[in-house]
Amino acid sequence: MAPLQNETLTIASRDSLLALAQSIDAAHILQAHGATVRIKTLKTSGDLKLDAPLYDVAANAEKEGRAFFTRELDDALISGKADMAVHSFKDLPTEAVAGISEPIFFSEEIGADVLVRLPGKGTPLVIGTSSLRRIHQLQHAIPDAQAVMLRGNVVTRLRKLHERDRGMNSILIAAAGLRRIRKLASIHPQTYTGLFEPEITEKISRELAEFARYLTDQLQLTQLDEMDFPTAPGQGVLALQMGTQCYDRLGDTVRRILPSHRAIAPRVLIERGIMTALGTGCHAPLGVSALERSGKLQVAVCYSRQTQTNPVTFSDSVFFRRDYTKSLQPFITEAEHGFSRIFWWGSQAAPKVLPSAAVSELISVRAMEQQVLNPTISETAAYGAIFVSSQAAVPYLEATGLAERVKIWAAGPETARVLREKFPAAQVNFAAENGFAAALQAMRMATDGRILWLGSAGGEARAQAIAGDDHAIDFVAAYANKPANPTEILKNHTELHPSQQPDASLHLMTSRAAAAAFAAYAQSFGPRTWHVSCFGSSAAEYLASEGLTAYHTSGATSFEEYIREIAGDVTQMRINIEEQS
Repeated sequence: MAPLQNETLTIASRDSLLALAQSIDAAHILQAHGATVRIKTLKTSGDLKLDAPLYDVAANAEKEGRAFFTRELDDALISGKADMAVHSFKDLPTEAVAGISEPIFFSEEIGADVLVRLPGKGTPLVIGTSSLRRIHQLQHAIPDAQAVMLRGNVVTRLRKLHERDRGMNSILIAAAGLRRIRKLASIHPQTYTGLFEPEITEKISRELAEFARYLTDQLQLTQLDEMDFPTAPGQGVLALQMGTQCYDRLGDTVRRILPSHRAIAPRVLIERGIMTALGTGCHAPLGVSALERSGKLQVAVCYSRQTQTNPVTFSDSVFFRRDYTKSLQPFITEAEHGFSRIFWWGSQAAPKVLPSAAVSELISVRAMEQQVLNPTISETAAYGAIFVSSQAAVPYLEATGLAERVKIWAAGPETARVLREKFPAAQVNFAAENGFAAALQAMRMATDGRILWLGSAGGEARAQAIAGDDHAIDFVAAYANKPANPTEILKNHTELHPSQQPDASLHLMTSRAAAAAFAAYAQSFGPRTWHVSCFGSSAAEYLASEGLTAYHTSGATSFEEYIREIAGDVTQMRINIEEQS
């Protein structure tokens, strides 16, 4: 027997085309498990108050104590007029509502925003949106664009775009909404006509036709990567809620037939947790996206710490991408005010510029010493290119004279700058990404000759692993890094003792050797929470081998770019729309 056999269930739904598509999706799942389902449509305060910006309506709704896109549906559940309601999770209030169950996640689409444009390139963008988050992020991502207030459902927004309302030539909306409406358009109406009163079925047919008329192939759709343009927490996720009486009777059964909840919940609750801790709502200028990238859960955050409306202004904004390390606290600390103290672990002094105004101290930690080695190489080797991982290899190049005869690839622009100063006649290049892996690809394309790798004794094994079975590469350790021991570090830096760090601190690792020094230092204090950023993957990999996890691993090509990442510089968000198309 189907688990919901003989059950008759009523779903409360907003009456927009997207909301109906979402409720139909839930209804089909319930029907597949035996239930008889009806959908009861309601208009919410948010659907009716369309004459004001979304942020103004949201502010008034918060004063009333209930979310303005869910209140009427909540009332239907509490009164027993409906058993269930389907919501976009981003619209749900953070506070639990008495008489209503916790949300059960049952559907997840890509949460990204999509820029929908009328044909024509080179025209300044006039973008319709009334989301404070989108307005704020557009100022940094596409600073030449103008935002104009746009309210209404998806079909209304597409219609106003085609009408060029107030000069509008673009709109910014959730890609998930377009996908769900397209999915509804692809199924036969007979699969859902029995769920509604006839007039609702007619409304769906009419609005689907209008949707198809407006969303034509002539429109340009550009999906914005969530790691560059983070979304409202939970965007793209659908949540089902039940009245208490219905949940007591059927909650366990419904959870069993919606197993995707367990896969969706960990990620979206990170997004929601950051929003809740910051004391904001889904209509605030806060974008948070937690996504699986390169085998890691990464979180992008964009936040305006100071916001005013009438007129809308933003200040003290921050944008950063970090790795999730089982704690929300570092994200909250960075979003609220930044780290008050930053330690720069390396062989040289930290840059003189502070990462941000919120950072009162940027402290250099002498974490290692560099020793120049005197290796020998075959005089007969015909090298087509040399990879130089650090300026510490300069003495070796001076002794051999190779720099004047062979193309050089530096590990990054900082090393390239030093090499050009030392060897003005040399051809010095660097790859688009930091490190040997990216440079190796470029060198292989540029030469048929052998390649010489010049680096540290500690990094040689890792470089050989990157090269794999490529036998046309010679590896020469031109210098060695000796990490400082914990006693020496603490002797020279008493401020590094945990008792002298009342506020959250961030430790920056500039190399693998610096990471080795930090690991020994950290382990001398036993179990403890450390917030660590690594310049390059080799430092992060070393920390992981010692049981420490980096909060941030940078692929920056220079310390300048790395500092921008640490500072949460919003210029990192800059998007070239024409290149994205």
